[in-house]
Amino acid sequence: MARKRIRYILRSFPKPFGGPLQIRLHVRALTEAGYDAAIVTNSTDDDRFYDVAAPSVLNRDYAISADDVCVIPEGWRDHFLRFRDEPARKVCFCQNQFYLFRTFRDDEDFASFGVDTVMCCSRQVANHVERHHGVKDVAVVPCGIEVPPEAPARKALAISFMPRKAGLDAGFVRDLFRRRNPNMVRVPWVQIDGRPHADAMALMGRTAIFLSLSHREGFGLPPLEAMARRTLPVGFHGQGGLEYATPRNGTWIAEGDLPGCADALADAVRLVHAGAREVADKLDEGRATAARYRMDAMRERLLAFWSERV
Repeated sequence: MARKRIRYILRSFPKPFGGPLQIRLHVRALTEAGYDAAIVTNSTDDDRFYDVAAPSVLNRDYAISADDVCVIPEGWRDHFLRFRDEPARKVCFCQNQFYLFRTFRDDEDFASFGVDTVMCCSRQVANHVERHHGVKDVAVVPCGIEVPPEAPARKALAISFMPRKAGLDAGFVRDLFRRRNPNMVRVPWVQIDGRPHADAMALMGRTAIFLSLSHREGFGLPPLEAMARRTLPVGFHGQGGLEYATPRNGTWIAEGDLPGCADALADAVRLVHAGAREVADKLDEGRATAARYRMDAMRERLLAFWSERV
């Protein structure tokens, strides 16, 4: 049994996001392994979005101690300041390198806040931290996803999408897709963001195609979750998706090429409708790719990380 308490710092959000989901998965895995781990948050209102049983403590009830290890997300300068002078050990869990600039002023680095360890969700993020923030040997604990034993047998010839940070892009691509392909105006578009995670995954799994609008990601969960459900990802990898995206497991478009994305969607609809072998091969490869990020792989790396530190 570990002596130190592990406390992941979080806040409640009005919508579900992949980052808070991964934090909940970390805490659940740690408590199942016997660690004293919990989330510290301002509210549990967003628990309804995630089907993950992870213990939590409200900020007002949290009494920090020297035996704590506080895990602070990247970009949350107010939290870095809050814990800077506390006796607890500080770890940064960085899930998106594009948000790190919010943490630091020009003359600051991780050491300025007493942070001596950075854990990242992907090698893409770790490369950035090592190269630009002077941290050596950054730990990588990969994201974990649920890979259903079987993908839905029946798929609608429909396009699921999760606009989130790219609402304008989604509208542009959808409009251009229909204007260039008037014979496809009846192809349904299924918006899945803002829903509980399990509901979003169920809807995604029933569609044949997922429009990936990944943008400035540290990893990018949705395209990989689509692969796990044998739904063909078409669109952008958002940089973070370079961790797993290849021409064999999806149709990936150059960043920002919205007309090209609309055309690639139309090509995918045609190929799916025709039952093309090319699609089946990509779906097979996608399932194999997703399998590398199963929960047990994440759990193994996570426990190895914490076994060396508490």
